[in-house]
Amino acid sequence: MLVFANTREDVEVLSGSLADRPTLRGRVYAHHGSVARTERLRVEKAFLDSPTAICVATMTLELGIDIGDIDFVVLVAPPPNVASLLQRVGRSNRKGHVT
Repeated sequence: MLVFANTREDVEVLSGSLADRPTLRGRVYAHHGSVARTERLRVEKAFLDSPTAICVATMTLELGIDIGDIDFVVLVAPPPNVASLLQRVGRSNRKGHVT
């Protein structure tokens, strides 16, 4: 599951809250522009390699990064523009060809 939030603070708060749940521990990732590049790359690989995980991100994962097949995309709030909406929603369920 890929969860889009509009601010870095929202990413940190939501990913921290989810990561505190025992059933999700070790399977929740945060991704935004203030995360060090090496950590972002680690998160991208871990998320790609995980069969079940949640990544909470800002627009940093809207396009251009291979994170594999995403079953669900969640929007915490409306994105800033229609282009962002289309990019975010378009990340989901590519293997099933149904968005």
